[in-house]
Amino acid sequence: MPVDATSFVGRWREAPRARGYLSHSRLLTLTGVGGVGKSRLALRVAGTLRHPPPDGVWTVDVSGVGSGELLAQAVADAMGLCQRAAEPVTALLDHLRDRQLLLVLDNCEQMRGPCAVLVERLLAAAPGVRVLATSRQPLGVPGERLYVVPALSVPEPDHPVPADLLTRYDAVSLFAQRAADIRADFRVGAENRELVIRLCRQLDGVPLAIELAAARLRTLSLEQLVARLGDYFGLLAIDGPAGASRQRTLRATMDWSFDLCSPVERAVWARLSVFSGGVDLAAAEAVCAGEGITREDVDDAVLGLVDKSVLAREEIAGSVRYRLLATVREYGRQRLAAAGEEPTLRRRHRDWYRDLAAASARAWTTDAELGWLARLRAEHANLRCALEYCLTVPGEAEAGLAIGASLADYWYATGHLAEGRHWLGRALAVTRRPTATRARALWADGWCGLLQGDTDTALPLVRECETLATRLRDEAMVAYAKLDRAIAELNQQRPDRASSLLGEALPRLRSAGDSHGVWLTLYLRVLAESVRGDVDRAAASGEECVALSEARGAGWSRSQGLWALGVLRCRQGEWARAAALARDSLRQKWPLRDRWGMTLCLELLAWAAAGAGQADRAARLLGAGHAWWRAVGSSPAVLGALADSHRHCVEDTRRLLGEHEFTTAFREGGGFATDDAIAYALQAG
Repeated sequence: MPVDATSFVGRWREAPRARGYLSHSRLLTLTGVGGVGKSRLALRVAGTLRHPPPDGVWTVDVSGVGSGELLAQAVADAMGLCQRAAEPVTALLDHLRDRQLLLVLDNCEQMRGPCAVLVERLLAAAPGVRVLATSRQPLGVPGERLYVVPALSVPEPDHPVPADLLTRYDAVSLFAQRAADIRADFRVGAENRELVIRLCRQLDGVPLAIELAAARLRTLSLEQLVARLGDYFGLLAIDGPAGASRQRTLRATMDWSFDLCSPVERAVWARLSVFSGGVDLAAAEAVCAGEGITREDVDDAVLGLVDKSVLAREEIAGSVRYRLLATVREYGRQRLAAAGEEPTLRRRHRDWYRDLAAASARAWTTDAELGWLARLRAEHANLRCALEYCLTVPGEAEAGLAIGASLADYWYATGHLAEGRHWLGRALAVTRRPTATRARALWADGWCGLLQGDTDTALPLVRECETLATRLRDEAMVAYAKLDRAIAELNQQRPDRASSLLGEALPRLRSAGDSHGVWLTLYLRVLAESVRGDVDRAAASGEECVALSEARGAGWSRSQGLWALGVLRCRQGEWARAAALARDSLRQKWPLRDRWGMTLCLELLAWAAAGAGQADRAARLLGAGHAWWRAVGSSPAVLGALADSHRHCVEDTRRLLGEHEFTTAFREGGGFATDDAIAYALQAG
């Protein structure tokens, strides 16, 4: 669950009530106007459950998903799953079928229809799953319980309240705390009680409006703040039904806050709205500068907007990012459109992330790959936003092909194969120009499909890629197509043909000076030659693969090479060496949360344990691996020519232990928590 950057205030009535509703309903939707605090209340409720579910609480911000077709993938991502399956919804349902957990879906109004469809399927398939949603409108799912989140309590006009009791009202308490954050000496007392009450009433107790107003105490006195708000609201004559009135109050507060910003701050606020899921300073400078605004102006404006509580500052793993709340971002987007700048800024945003994706593609098999992997994960929502732009604006699909293809290794390393195919498939269908970009996108789409075991769909893409690359005389891309064909041959239990194709690809990639392509060919060659039984060629390829990774400081690439060498040693019957290589690979993958890679390591460790006669350990590792295969939406069948090693491992272990002991140990391993499974796997057998 995300950690609140500021203290939670009040809601001592609402939080227990919502918890009570959730305990008696599998779907509770918190509704209400924007800015009323639905998200904060949902997180508070989820984080203070009296009896937390055994399998945890998981939160998804729907506003950063970008496309309804990717919602299931986003839920899987939030749960730390690596969904490589061709059907992410089916794989997610299968994973959750016997789980007991709470799923928090925040900002569902961004894609109410897809949320409703997914939630209904989840509740039907997984009886142990509960859903807590926030939305400005009900989802409309059968069995949904609604709770309209009220504004914060404010003192009644005709009921005087002593100053020392004022903070019992949530609106006053929130204002007092946020004011004290800005001015340490601020207190609500007899001398300012009327001003504070008037301000909270003016703002209708809407939390976001109160926070925006309190931020102005950096430059205004309380008297000035109340007077300016009073003058501004007096011109608007805000009245009507409570809900509509509060929505207009929030809009008026944001208008007022916007008007008090400097011209540059206003422009940057509006321009930042094109980002999704946060932004770092480099991206903000590149996209928001222009039309008379310099990068230095953007830096100053970002700091000013943070001070005014318009922009939230977050520090994650030593990297600082900035984020607009969903309601504030929506307001900024409206201002951007009104200024006529939206098309220009969206294109500029797309250009930045196209260049970012291209730079990341050049970093694989270098000492920068781990840093880029972390950066791309942080920018995933923005990459989705850029891709959606490319595929919905006429004439921009070629850039979508370039982004999707540049991310091929990212889709693989993070397990987002289904998402990669989603974007690449859409882009390839929109534009059919015979370009080098199309050839690379065809290769990437085929690559993702083959790694999912979908050979029938992927092979036509690979053949088209090879034909186009040959026509364009792109020798490196011809070689990459041969790598894809080699994977297809391995999937179809034809290692001799795979070996031949890899032998054709390697010299082409060496000649092109493509170190990453050489590394990938060597990695695949270890597996192909291991299955063929050519131990010398497999060992030489594996040692070169690892040496190349080490020479270039590529940690993730090295971990892959170690696993491949472990497969070779396992097939040679060198169980201890295979296990040592698998543990070394696992130690590098664990900090990266490379769920797919870790699943492969558990599988290899099970084979090694079974071969060494450690049947009880092998059964536990098989059980843990089985749970992880389900979590990644796959099975050992995708190992192609290596799948027989899994089958032999299960058969040998069951025979040695007997059915009862095998089942007991298997179930025990399947019940391991992630950390426990890793700790067990890393123990020397």
